[in-house]
Amino acid sequence: MTTTGANAAVDWLVSAAPDPDACRRAWERNPLGVALLEAGRCWDVLVPHPGRATGGVRWLVPPDGSGTLTDPVALELALHTAVAAPDRGR
Repeated sequence: MTTTGANAAVDWLVSAAPDPDACRRAWERNPLGVALLEAGRCWDVLVPHPGRATGGVRWLVPPDGSGTLTDPVALELALHTAVAAPDRGR
């Protein structure tokens, strides 16, 4: 993901927070690169920072800042695939 794309995605994601600027600052400072966005306002999600390495947490489909959400059928298939995947050394 390009820096511009990551910035647009972050702008879109933090817009769900009651204080988007405070959310962005906390997110940028979080060493894990995750932020818990307010449940139910726009969506319920624990978010890895787009465009930043997060130690194993990743997007199935990275956000692009357009507001388009993941196709529910593709998401369900990906989740079933993840559950069925062999344990990766854990």
